[in-house]
Amino acid sequence: MDTSDLKGAHLDYWVACAERQNSYVDAGAIPMPPPPFSSDPVLGEAIIEREQIALFLVVDAEFGNQFLAGAGPAKYRIPIND
Repeated sequence: MDTSDLKGAHLDYWVACAERQNSYVDAGAIPMPPPPFSSDPVLGEAIIEREQIALFLVVDAEFGNQFLAGAGPAKYRIPIND
């Protein structure tokens, strides 16, 4: 699975799995949708801060604008042109 292809409900489902949140209610096994991690900034930002994920917008003439993400301590310094 290419995680960059995950969006919306599919992304929310896999984040819920990673967060170990059961997507079913035990009483009667009624399916419940996962929390909207991909569209609710409060839910998403809490995970981004906890896991120390850095997000970058890379502007490239050939490949277009792309977002990159990395976790853990920074190993490289990226110069920013003002």
